[in-house]
Amino acid sequence: MYPHFFFIIFFGSFDFDVEFKVDEMSLTSKLTLLGRQNAYALSANIIHERGVHHHMERSDILRYLGIKRSNTAKANRNTHVNEKKFRQLRGRKNVMIELPDYEFERKGKDMYADDMRIAMLKKGINVNKDVAARQWNESQLTMQTFGMSIDNYIPPEDPLPLLPEVSQIISGTKAKASEVGERVKHRWHNYFNGLRIIKKKEGLQNFKTKNFVRDAERIYIDAFKALSERNKLRLLGLITEHCFEKMWPDVENRSLVWEFVEFSQPSQVVAIRAGDFPYKSGNYIAQITVKMHPVIKRAVYDRFGRVLLGHPEETKSNVEYVLFENHISNIDGVWRMHDKVYPSWTQTKDSIHRHDLLARLEDEEDIDRPAGPKKFELGIEDRLRREEKKQREKEAEQDKA
Repeated sequence: MYPHFFFIIFFGSFDFDVEFKVDEMSLTSKLTLLGRQNAYALSANIIHERGVHHHMERSDILRYLGIKRSNTAKANRNTHVNEKKFRQLRGRKNVMIELPDYEFERKGKDMYADDMRIAMLKKGINVNKDVAARQWNESQLTMQTFGMSIDNYIPPEDPLPLLPEVSQIISGTKAKASEVGERVKHRWHNYFNGLRIIKKKEGLQNFKTKNFVRDAERIYIDAFKALSERNKLRLLGLITEHCFEKMWPDVENRSLVWEFVEFSQPSQVVAIRAGDFPYKSGNYIAQITVKMHPVIKRAVYDRFGRVLLGHPEETKSNVEYVLFENHISNIDGVWRMHDKVYPSWTQTKDSIHRHDLLARLEDEEDIDRPAGPKKFELGIEDRLRREEKKQREKEAEQDKA
C-alpha cells in the first residue's frame, strides 16, 4: 500500500477561473493550477501519515485471508511466536487421505478366510471387535430313532366274556364287538405295518419274535446294570437317546442299587410297528413292545445316603411293557430299549419318600408356633429413629395437655 496524504487547505478571498475534472487530474496538478492563480492567498499544510496494515484489515480480502502480504520482501515479524502458538490450527488444515492398497486387494481375492483375518490383524483391523458373541442354541437331531412311540395301544389282559349277561345284552354285545374289532385291527397292523416291513430288510429276513424275546430280556437287564454303575458308554449302546433323557436323571444326583432276580413269567411280544422317518423317505425304524414280569431288588439313595425309594433286600415283582427300537434301514442297526408303555389299567408308580421334610403331626396343639409374624430389628439406626419419633409424639401430647 501507498502512504496516505491528508491536506488541510485554507482559502482566502480570491478569484480564479480554473476548471478541472477531479477524476481526470491528479492531486499535484490541482495544487499547481491553484497556486498559479493566487499564490499568496493559498496556504497549505501537508501532514504525512503512514498506516501499518495487518491481517485484520478488511479492505483487502486477499490480505485478510493471508494470501497477500503488505510487504512481500519482509517475512512475518512474529514467526517464532506464531509457529508455536498456531501449530495445532495449521495442522488441522492438513487432510490425511488414506490411499487404497491395490496390491493387498489383489492378493485378498485368493486368500482363505483365516489368512485374510490374520492379514487384517497385522494392519490393526479387527473385524470381530464389535461383533457380539455367538449364542449357541443347539438341539439334538437324529434320524435313527423316533422321539416317541409309534402306537401305544396294548390289548386288554382280561377280555370281555363272549356271552354277556341278560340284563346288559345290548351294551355288552357292543362292547365285545368293539373289543374284537380292536384286536383284529391290532393284529393286522402287527403284520402289515410291522413284521412284514422288518423281514424285507437285509439281515432280518429270518426275524422271529420268539428269538427276539431272549434278546429283549438281555438288553433290559444289561441296561439297568449299566445305569446303576453309571457307565454312560455302555448305556448308550443299550438304550436310545430318548430313553437316556428319562433314565439318567435318576442317577445323576442319586445312587441306584439294582439287582435282577428272575422273570416270574415268560415274556411275550404284544405289538410290532415300523415306520419311516421322515415320512416317505425310506428310512425305516422298527418298534416292538414286550410284556415282561421281572422280579428285582431296587433301592434309590440320595446324596446323603438316605433311602428314598425301595429297599436293597426287598424283592418286588413288576409287570412292564418295554418298548424296543431298531434302525432297520441301517445294516449295523441294533435293538435298544426306547421307552415304556403304560396302559390305562396299570397301577401308579411308587412315590419317593422325602424323610427330610417335616411330617404332619396329628396333634397340632403341641407344636409351639408363633401367632403372627414378628418384626425383625434391622439395626441401631432404625431403633434410634423410632425412639426419636416416640419422644416427639410424647412431647406433642404433653404440649396439648
